[in-house]
Amino acid sequence: MIELPTSVRPIERAGGLTFLKIDAPGGTGELCLQGAHLTSWIPRDRSPVLWMSARSRFAPGLPLRGGIPLCFPWFNFYAHHRDAPQHGFARVLPWTLLRVRERGDAVELALQLRDNPMTRATVWPYRFELTMTITLGMELQLALEVTNRDAKKFTFEEAFHTYFAIGDVRRTQVTGLEGLDYLIDGQGFAAEGRPLDPGPFGIGRRYSPANSGVILDAGNRRAISVNSEESNGVVVWNPGPATAKTIDDFSDDGWSTMLCFETCNVGEAAVTLGPGESHHMGARFSVAPLD
Repeated sequence: MIELPTSVRPIERAGGLTFLKIDAPGGTGELCLQGAHLTSWIPRDRSPVLWMSARSRFAPGLPLRGGIPLCFPWFNFYAHHRDAPQHGFARVLPWTLLRVRERGDAVELALQLRDNPMTRATVWPYRFELTMTITLGMELQLALEVTNRDAKKFTFEEAFHTYFAIGDVRRTQVTGLEGLDYLIDGQGFAAEGRPLDPGPFGIGRRYSPANSGVILDAGNRRAISVNSEESNGVVVWNPGPATAKTIDDFSDDGWSTMLCFETCNVGEAAVTLGPGESHHMGARFSVAPLD
């Protein structure tokens, strides 16, 4: 591993996974090298912003439930091969740490994933390079760079599948999506003119085009802002109590204290890159008191 500043140190968690514990002037966090998966972000003097399931599995090759999983090169199930791993393989593979540097009140970490014999042997046999840059302080910034290293073009989907910690989803609203049409299981619905209320029964909507929003977390008396770039869609998801009980690594009552607001390019917004081309998707998260 590269030399680390004193603000970052490696730690071992259950199952043998390696994490980096980050202690920046503006906040703290934890990052798993498997999947370049951020599992914790706590702005200085504030409460945790990311949610992790109490039943999340910690083992090589298994996805973590919560935090910010990276979905690539497909979202949800792969339409061309239903046996392929859900949300792609990037979140369950070890990434290489390229650099760590301190920047003002934040720490910036860059990680890389390249194709290997395993990825090329799957149903997505292309040569690629992913670089994930995470800047963690009072604000959190994510930047994903996808580069086509193949001799032919390829098409991919991508998402920051962010799980936010919520005081009570039944007392939560999402603003910024008013007036946008949305999809549920591929079926289109007309725009609503009021803030989104996830309610107590679960929700799964994809808005496109959309790239920003604010979660009004009344239970924690805060507003969580999400602003994205080079993304065409937003997914808002909460399983609700019934579905949560069917998910092995999801705590039965965890649905009430989380909400996913996901930055993505999926479906009709999937990205096509020619040989040598690159694509960037970014997101910025901030937290403010709720009046």
